[in-house]
Amino acid sequence: MAVHGSGRRMPWGEVPPSLRAAVDDLLGSPVVDAVSQPAGFSPGSADRVTTADGTRAFVKTASTAVNAQSVELHRLEGTIAGAMPDGMPVPAVRGVVDRGDWIAVVFDDVEGRHPHTPWRPDELGAVLDALAELTAAPAPPELGALLGSASDALDDNLRSWERLAADPSRLPSLAPDDHEWVTARIDDLAAAATTAIGEVGGDRLVHLDVRADNLLVTPSGAVALVDWPWAALGASWLDALVLLVNVRLYDPGADVEALLRGHPVFAGLDDGVANRLLVGLTGYFLEASTGPEVPEIPNLRKFQLDQGLVSLALLRERLP
Repeated sequence: MAVHGSGRRMPWGEVPPSLRAAVDDLLGSPVVDAVSQPAGFSPGSADRVTTADGTRAFVKTASTAVNAQSVELHRLEGTIAGAMPDGMPVPAVRGVVDRGDWIAVVFDDVEGRHPHTPWRPDELGAVLDALAELTAAPAPPELGALLGSASDALDDNLRSWERLAADPSRLPSLAPDDHEWVTARIDDLAAAATTAIGEVGGDRLVHLDVRADNLLVTPSGAVALVDWPWAALGASWLDALVLLVNVRLYDPGADVEALLRGHPVFAGLDDGVANRLLVGLTGYFLEASTGPEVPEIPNLRKFQLDQGLVSLALLRERLP
C-alpha cells in the first residue's frame, strides 16, 4: 500500500532530550520504543511509542526552527482534538507539551493502518459511512465554539481562479487540450469558485483535509480520522466530496458518479454545487503547485499538482 506523497519525518532520536523527557512524564513511564509513521507532510516527528510499563501512544512533534507553521498547526490540533466529545472517531488527546519553539502532542494510539490504495470499496464505504455519521447532526456546541466557518477557511483557496484569470501565465504546465479548455473558460471558472465560498458553510464538523494518509482503519473495520488542525464548521457533504479527489488520485477509473448518486452522505448535494466546489479545488491545487518549493516538505508541490490534474480531469467529465 502506497500513500501518495510525504514529507521528511524527523526520527524520535532527533527530538530534543528535554522534550522527550517531558513526554515520558506526561505518559508516566519512559518511552522505550518509537516507530516512525512515514505518511503525511508534517516535517516534524510522528511516532507510535511504547513506554517501559507497556503504555502505547502516538506522539507528534514540531519545531519552529524547522517549520514554524507546523508548530502552530500542532497547537491548533491539540486544542481542537482535545475538545472532541467522547465517542467521536478521533484519537483522544492525552496531553500537550508546548515549549514555544518546540511542541509535542500526545494521543491515544489507534491500532490501525491507512486505507489500501487504490481504495477498496469496503474501506471507502466505511470512511463515507463515518463521515455521514460525523455530520448527521450539528457539531457539539463546546466544539463548535472553537471553530470558524469553512467558508472563511476556504475563502482564499477558492479565489485561486480569480488570481489565475488575472495572470494566466501563472498556470502550471498542462497538456495542450487541458490548457485550451481552462483558458477558454477561465473567467467562468473564477466566478464558479467564488460562488462556492458561500456554499461550503454550515453547522457540521468538517475536517477539511480528508485523504488516505489522514485516516486509519482498525482491525474491526472502524475508521478514525487524524490530523485536525484545519477543522471548521461546514456543509455535511464537504469532506466526502473532497475525498473523492483522493479516490481518483489512486484509481483514475473509480466510478465517482456512482458514489455521488448512491451514498447517503451526498444526499441533498446539488450537482451545480458539487461542480463549483470541484472547480474551486482544481484552481487551488493548480495554483498552489506553482509556489516555491518547501525544502522540509520536498514532495508537497508535486502532490498538489497531481491532485490538481485529477480534479481537472474529474471536472471535465462533469462539465461540457
